[in-house]
Amino acid sequence: MALFDIGPAFALKLLTQVALGACPVADAPKVDVHFATEPLYYSEEHSAHTLKKSMAKDKESTLATDKRSVVMGVTTSVTTSNFNVSFKTLTDEQGNQCIYVDKAVFWITYKPAVFVSKEILDLPCSLGVTRAHEAEHVKIDAAAIQEYLPRIQLDMMIYLRSLGYQGFGPYPQGESAQHQQRLLKEIVAASVPMAERLREARRKRQGTIDTPENYKREAEKCPQDRPALNQRFAVPAESLR
Repeated sequence: MALFDIGPAFALKLLTQVALGACPVADAPKVDVHFATEPLYYSEEHSAHTLKKSMAKDKESTLATDKRSVVMGVTTSVTTSNFNVSFKTLTDEQGNQCIYVDKAVFWITYKPAVFVSKEILDLPCSLGVTRAHEAEHVKIDAAAIQEYLPRIQLDMMIYLRSLGYQGFGPYPQGESAQHQQRLLKEIVAASVPMAERLREARRKRQGTIDTPENYKREAEKCPQDRPALNQRFAVPAESLR
C-alpha cells in the first residue's frame, strides 16, 4: 500500500478516517493567473461611416464610451479566458479515493485591434493624434486587466474555500474520474462570471479619455486640418477624433 507524500502516522490516521467514510482535511488549493497580450491588429482600410456602423453593437469597442456622431478611430478587443483545474487523490487499501482540488489556473489573453478611418490618411496631424488616442486605449485596456488579476485570483480562492478543504468522497476508485469531471464542470462554471467581471472592469476604464475635454484638446492640436475635416464630414472638427 502507498499513500502520496504522507508519513506513516498520518497514513494510518487517513486509513481509519476513510474506513469510517470521512476524508481528511488538506491544504488549500493553489490559484494561479497568467496574462498575455497578443500583437496588435491595425487597419486603415475602412471609412468612418463603416467603422461606426460595424462597431455599433460591439460592446468591447470604444464606441461604448465615444458618443460623437463621427469617429475617426476605434479600438476593440477580444479578451479570452481559459481555465483549468487539477486534482489529487488519496487511496486506501480497498481502493476508495478522496478527491482534492490541487490547483486552479486562469489564462487571460488580450487581443487588441485598432481601426483608423481612411479619410484622414492624408492629414498627418490628425492621423498622428488619432493613432495616439487609440494607442492610449490599448494601454488602458492592458493596465486595467493587469490590475484586476489579483481580484480574479481572490474570487477563485474564496470560491474554492467555500467548497471546504476536506476531500470529496471517499468514492470507489472506478468512480473517481466521473466525480472529478463533475467537480471540474462546477468550478469552470463558477469561473465564467469572474472572467466577465474582468471584462466589465476593462470596459469601464475606457471612458477616462473619451471625454468632451479631451476631445477638445485633441482637436486643438491640428487647426490646419479643420477645413478638410469640416468638408469631409460636415461637422465641427471638435466632434472628430
